[in-house]
Amino acid sequence: MTVVALPWFVLETTGSPQRMTVVLAAEAAPLALLALVSGRIATRLGARRTMLVCDALWAPATAAIPLLHAAGALSFGLLVALAFVCGIPAGAHFGAQSAIVPELLGEETAGVARVNALFQTASRLTYFAGPAVGGVLLAAAGAPFVMLADAATFAGVLLGAWGGGAMLGGLVAFRIVDARDPLRLGALAWALQAAPLWLLAAGPSPAVAVAALALSGVGNGIRVPPLFGVMTIRIPAPVRAGTMTVSYSFVFASGFLALLAAGPLLDRAGAAPVFAAVATAQTLAALVVGRVALRGAPPPVALAQRST
Repeated sequence: MTVVALPWFVLETTGSPQRMTVVLAAEAAPLALLALVSGRIATRLGARRTMLVCDALWAPATAAIPLLHAAGALSFGLLVALAFVCGIPAGAHFGAQSAIVPELLGEETAGVARVNALFQTASRLTYFAGPAVGGVLLAAAGAPFVMLADAATFAGVLLGAWGGGAMLGGLVAFRIVDARDPLRLGALAWALQAAPLWLLAAGPSPAVAVAALALSGVGNGIRVPPLFGVMTIRIPAPVRAGTMTVSYSFVFASGFLALLAAGPLLDRAGAAPVFAAVATAQTLAALVVGRVALRGAPPPVALAQRST
């Protein structure tokens, strides 16, 4: 729900898309600045304790924003600082979540990919229901209330559509990942994730935008489990939590740079160029992964033997 409430809160209180992206960039900045430190801490603590520590930091930092606002003590600078604190646990938490799967199930790629598909489905369920519920609460009670509850608006529908598609894709991945080469499956799914985003750059009707994001979400839901299954198993167990933390941190940190660029672009040119840039980045990524998959996938005979 905070995914909807935080940017809307900044827009509501400042009226500035650029200030909104500054706050979101502050939330993403720790992923870039603290990636290596977070990785060392996750390696030392282990996956389970890392997740618990991250939750212990996340909840009060999120709740502080609406509480300080209600007390009349929330300046824009303090909001940026709290957004930064909220971003500190992200990379370590998601990295530890991925690293803990083989600790529980063993070192087998297909099994790890299947459980990652279940994790993906569960997390995307929150992305499906959370923005929709957050949008309703936002319209009824305002952004501070929504952030406090979490620790209809169209923004919530868009995010919910993407989350619903990703949830469906995760279920599909759970059913098919055992019988497919994970690299090739991930590459095809990445192409499915990227292609619908080009529709958004054309400024479509709301219905088309929702459908495009839902289809892109399906691609994301299918893409993540097999690719992360391969990556997780190829990392040695003693350094897995730390390495996955650094990996997640650098992946999410790209959002820091994107948000810094998106704010001025939104102010000057509107949303279409931003969507075009996202579609371009996703398409290039799909092409790179597709090339790797074609070079590195096992031959069909090996795949058939493994599936039997």
